[in-house]
Amino acid sequence: DGCDDTCAPEAGFTCTGEPSVCTAICGDGIVAGTETCDDSNTTAGDGCDGACAMEAGYTCTGMPSTCVTVCGDGIIAGAETCDDGNTAAGDGCDTACAVETGYTCMGTPSTCDGICGDGVLAGTETCDDSNTADADGCSMTCQVEVTEIEPNDTSSDATTNGPIDPFVAVINAPGDQDWVAVPITLAGASFATITAEVIDLDVYFGNGDMLTGLCPNNTLDSEIEIYDTDGTTSLDFDDDGGPGWCSLATTTVTTDGTYFVRASSSAQFAPNDVFGYAIQLTVDYSSCGDGNQTTGEECDDGNMTSGDGCSSECVIELCGDGIINNSPAPEQCDDGNTAAGDGCDTACQIEITETEPNDTAGTANPYNSAGTWNAQIGPVGDQDYVAFTIPAGPVSWTVTAGTHAWGDPGTCTMDTIITLYDTDGTTVLTSNDDGGPGLCSLISGQSLAPGTYYIRVEEFGNNATGDYTLFIDMQPEFSCGVGETLVEINASDTPLFISSANPTTTSQITVPDVGTIQKVMVRYEDLRHTFDADLDVFLTSPALTQVELHTDIGGSGDDFIGTLLQDGCPAFSTSSAPYSGCFAPEGSLATFNGEASNGVWTLEVTDDASGDDGSLNSWSIGICIL
Repeated sequence: DGCDDTCAPEAGFTCTGEPSVCTAICGDGIVAGTETCDDSNTTAGDGCDGACAMEAGYTCTGMPSTCVTVCGDGIIAGAETCDDGNTAAGDGCDTACAVETGYTCMGTPSTCDGICGDGVLAGTETCDDSNTADADGCSMTCQVEVTEIEPNDTSSDATTNGPIDPFVAVINAPGDQDWVAVPITLAGASFATITAEVIDLDVYFGNGDMLTGLCPNNTLDSEIEIYDTDGTTSLDFDDDGGPGWCSLATTTVTTDGTYFVRASSSAQFAPNDVFGYAIQLTVDYSSCGDGNQTTGEECDDGNMTSGDGCSSECVIELCGDGIINNSPAPEQCDDGNTAAGDGCDTACQIEITETEPNDTAGTANPYNSAGTWNAQIGPVGDQDYVAFTIPAGPVSWTVTAGTHAWGDPGTCTMDTIITLYDTDGTTVLTSNDDGGPGLCSLISGQSLAPGTYYIRVEEFGNNATGDYTLFIDMQPEFSCGVGETLVEINASDTPLFISSANPTTTSQITVPDVGTIQKVMVRYEDLRHTFDADLDVFLTSPALTQVELHTDIGGSGDDFIGTLLQDGCPAFSTSSAPYSGCFAPEGSLATFNGEASNGVWTLEVTDDASGDDGSLNSWSIGICIL
C-alpha cells in the first residue's frame, strides 16, 4: 500500500500526512499501486498514458513498461495504419496492420476496399484498368463489363469488333460458342496479320491494361479459331498456344472483308467448362515489298520475290527453311534442317554421300531416308548400288525412286538408267531410263512387302561420267475394310517452316467427300525436326474434335519420314527416330469414328522448346467412309 511493515515508503510510492497517504509515482518506471503500466514518462499516446494506465489498442509489460500495439483488436494505435479486427493478409489490412497496396481503409475497426482506377486488382474489384471510365471492358466501379452481344453462336450473329475494342464474354453453358466479326480494310497495305488471344479474367497486371492478364494458373481451358470471310473456311486453329491453357491463333490475309473469330471451351480437354474471358484482337497492316520494314515483317527488300533472302511474305529466308535461296549466301540445297551428313550440309551446300566401292548388291550403300543421296558416275562404266529397307509391320508400302540434278529436282545433268532389284539382289522388278526430268529416270508406284531391296544407277550407254541425286520415297499405304471407301488427300499448303520463335504451325486439308467415318489415318511423308521431343502434334476434325497424335516423343532424335499413324500399330516407344513405319498415335483416332468426313481437317504442330527448328514438308490424311 506504499508504506511497508517497518513504516518505510515502498519503491514507486510517495507518502505524505499523518496518518500517511501513499500514492504511486507515475513516470518513475515502477508499476505500483493502481498503475497498469509505467514507461518512465507521463506522455500519452505511447501506450501508457499520463496517469500510467494502458491506452486502448496497446499491451504493456515489464518495468519500466514496454508498450506495443495489439494488431487485430480493431483499434488503430501506434504505427498501425489500419486495424480490421484480424491479422489476416489479403483483405486490405495486412498481418502488421498496415494498409495493403491497392486498398484504402477507413474507420475503427477498419473497413478496407480496393482503390478503383489504380491498376491494382484488390478487394471487391473484378478488374482494374487504371481508369474509372465505362464501356472499356472494366466499369467505373472496377467491375468486368461483358461486351459480347448474345446470341453470337454463329458467324451470321457475330458481334462486330475492331482490333482495339475489348471483347469480354462468358462461355455460359457447355457447347456455347462466341463469334466475333473482324472487319479488314487494307487501304494500300499488302496484307494484314490478325492475332486473336484468349485472356484469363482471373489474373490482371497493374500496367494500365486489364487485357494483359495471362493464364499461368490454368484456370480456364479454351480454344480459338480464325475463319475466312465465308465464315466456314478455317485459317488458323489453336487450343493452348497461349500462356497455360489459353489459346492464341494468328493468320495473314491479303483481301478486304469481314473475317471471324470463334472462341469456346476446349472441345477435347474441357467440353463442359464455363468461364468468363476476354479476346485480345490485334491487326497489323503491312506493305510487304515497299522497302519499309513494318510491324509483322521480318524484312522488306523492296520486292515480293522469294529466294533473295527476304521472301514474298517479308520473312527472312534462312538455311534450313526448306527453300533454296540465292541470298545472302547462295544455297545449293535446302532440306529443311542445318544438319550435316544428310546430303545437304550446315551451310546448305551439297555433300556427296556415296561411298565407293558400291558396284554390287553386296557392297550397296544403305539409303538414308532422312537425307539426300548425292553420287557420281566415274570412271566410265561405273555403277552404283543402293540398298533400302521396308520395315516389318502390318501395312504395305509404295516406293517411288528416281534421279535428278544435284540440288534441283526439276532438272537433269546426266542420262541415267535405274533398276529395282528384289531382296535377293539379282531379280529385276522393274527398270526405267528417262521417266524423270530430262534424261533422268523414275520408277513409281511399286508396292513392296517388308524386306531389303536394291537400286542400281548407271549412265545410259556406260560411256560417260557425271553426277546425280537419287531419291527413294517409301510411304506406308492407307487401307480400309471391306465395303469402305478410301479418301486419300495430300496437303497442298506445305512445306511449312517450324520455328520455336513462332511455335504453332497449322496445315489444313479440305475433304470434299461426304460420308460417315469408319477409320482415320495420318501419314507424314516428310516431317523434319532436329529435336523430335520438342513437337506436340494434334489433329482436329471438321466437327472440331481434336486428337493428340504425339507429344514429347523421340528425345533428341531427328525427323519423321514415311510415318503412318494408325490405331493398332506399335507404340512410338518400340522404335527410335527417325521414325519410319506404322505407329499408334498417343490419342485414339477412333474418336473421329461416326463423324462426317467432309470439311477442313487441321494438323497443328507446336514447337514447345527453343533452340531447334524444322519443317513440315508433306503429310496426308486417309479416311475410310461409308
